[in-house]
Amino acid sequence: MAYVKYLTDHTIAISLCLNPLENAYAERVNGIIKNEYLKYWDIPNLSTLIQKCREAVEHYNTKRPHLHLPGKKTPLDFEKVFVF
Repeated sequence: MAYVKYLTDHTIAISLCLNPLENAYAERVNGIIKNEYLKYWDIPNLSTLIQKCREAVEHYNTKRPHLHLPGKKTPLDFEKVFVF
Protein backbone atom coordinates (compact mmCIF):
# COMPACT_ATOMS: atom_id res chain seq x y z
CA MET A 1 0.00 0.00 0.00
CA ALA A 2 2.90 2.39 0.66
CA TYR A 3 4.00 1.97 -2.95
CA VAL A 4 0.53 2.79 -4.30
CA LYS A 5 0.27 5.78 -1.95
CA TYR A 6 3.65 7.08 -3.15
CA LEU A 7 2.55 6.80 -6.78
CA THR A 8 -0.77 8.52 -6.22
CA ASP A 9 0.81 11.25 -4.06
CA HIS A 10 3.21 12.04 -6.91
CA THR A 11 0.58 11.82 -9.65
CA ILE A 12 2.20 8.74 -11.20
CA ALA A 13 -0.13 6.43 -13.09
CA ILE A 14 -0.25 2.83 -11.97
CA SER A 15 0.21 0.36 -14.80
CA LEU A 16 -2.83 -1.85 -15.10
CA CYS A 17 -2.57 -4.26 -17.99
CA LEU A 18 -5.54 -6.36 -18.97
CA ASN A 19 -3.17 -9.23 -19.64
CA PRO A 20 -0.17 -9.66 -17.28
CA LEU A 21 1.91 -10.97 -20.19
CA GLU A 22 1.84 -7.46 -21.72
CA ASN A 23 4.33 -6.35 -19.06
CA ALA A 24 7.00 -8.59 -20.61
CA TYR A 25 7.09 -6.40 -23.72
CA ALA A 26 7.64 -3.26 -21.68
CA GLU A 27 10.34 -4.93 -19.59
CA ARG A 28 12.11 -6.12 -22.74
CA VAL A 29 12.20 -2.61 -24.18
CA ASN A 30 13.39 -1.22 -20.84
CA GLY A 31 16.20 -3.78 -20.78
CA ILE A 32 17.27 -2.98 -24.33
CA ILE A 33 17.31 0.76 -23.66
CA LYS A 34 19.34 0.23 -20.49
CA ASN A 35 21.76 -2.44 -21.76
CA GLU A 36 22.28 -1.40 -25.38
CA TYR A 37 22.27 2.36 -24.93
CA LEU A 38 22.41 3.94 -21.47
CA LYS A 39 25.17 1.85 -19.95
CA TYR A 40 27.56 3.01 -22.69
CA TRP A 41 26.94 6.72 -22.21
CA ASP A 42 28.24 9.14 -19.60
CA ILE A 43 25.17 10.23 -17.64
CA PRO A 44 26.20 12.58 -14.83
CA ASN A 45 22.76 13.91 -13.86
CA LEU A 46 19.01 13.57 -14.24
CA SER A 47 18.65 16.06 -17.10
CA THR A 48 21.26 14.17 -19.12
CA LEU A 49 19.49 10.89 -18.33
CA ILE A 50 16.19 12.28 -19.59
CA GLN A 51 17.80 13.51 -22.82
CA LYS A 52 19.68 10.27 -23.39
CA CYS A 53 16.51 8.23 -22.81
CA ARG A 54 14.78 10.29 -25.48
CA GLU A 55 17.69 9.69 -27.87
CA ALA A 56 17.69 5.96 -27.15
CA VAL A 57 13.95 5.61 -27.71
CA GLU A 58 14.17 7.65 -30.91
CA HIS A 59 16.99 5.43 -32.22
CA TYR A 60 15.21 2.24 -31.09
CA ASN A 61 12.07 3.20 -32.99
CA THR A 62 13.57 4.77 -36.12
CA LYS A 63 17.00 3.28 -36.80
CA ARG A 64 17.44 -0.05 -34.98
CA PRO A 65 16.32 -3.03 -37.11
CA HIS A 66 14.14 -5.49 -35.21
CA LEU A 67 14.85 -9.06 -36.21
CA HIS A 68 11.35 -10.25 -35.26
CA LEU A 69 9.61 -7.80 -37.62
CA PRO A 70 9.00 -8.79 -41.26
CA GLY A 71 11.92 -7.59 -43.36
CA LYS A 72 13.87 -6.77 -40.18
CA LYS A 73 12.31 -3.32 -40.25
CA THR A 74 12.44 -0.62 -37.62
CA PRO A 75 9.18 -0.16 -35.70
CA LEU A 76 8.52 3.08 -37.58
CA ASP A 77 9.07 1.46 -40.99
CA PHE A 78 6.92 -1.51 -39.98
CA GLU A 79 4.12 0.81 -38.91
CA LYS A 80 4.27 2.72 -42.20
CA VAL A 81 3.93 -0.47 -44.25
CA PHE A 82 1.81 -2.84 -42.17
CA VAL A 83 -0.47 -0.73 -39.97
CA PHE A 84 -3.47 0.82 -41.63
